[in-house]
Amino acid sequence: MKPLFEDIVKKRGQHSFVAFEIKENKIDFFWHYHPEYELTLIVNGKGSRLIGDSHEYFESGDLVLIGPNLPHTWVSNGAIKGKCEAIVIQFSVDFIQRFAGLYELADIHKLLSAAKLGISINDASSDKIKELIKCLPSKINIEKITDLIKILDELSRM
Repeated sequence: MKPLFEDIVKKRGQHSFVAFEIKENKIDFFWHYHPEYELTLIVNGKGSRLIGDSHEYFESGDLVLIGPNLPHTWVSNGAIKGKCEAIVIQFSVDFIQRFAGLYELADIHKLLSAAKLGISINDASSDKIKELIKCLPSKINIEKITDLIKILDELSRM
């Protein structure tokens, strides 16, 4: 099955990047790709995660960083208490390249290079990062940008 193109630029509008919360009764299959990086945290749910040619089980707490143009989808299965919830952050290569020359962000660039095929983050120390991610959709202005950089920095140290 050929993945569908998702236009993140339309979603983003004037903002530098998007960070939003999804709350649905279930997560439906939507095999897609986009030129942006995507960081997805499953807050509540379980099912199958397909990224590129990888097919794995996911559950609440699942955290994945996906590189540009990598086809992906999540599909919920089984009964869960409450709604399926996820936090999705999507940012462009151009956005992160604005910081490319900064020595302090060298580890973030290594992390993003490694994300070309997707990275699953299952470290117990990621609870701090997960809390930052959960708060990001409500952030505005410069705090939204600095918190994204902080999240990526924490992930690069794992």
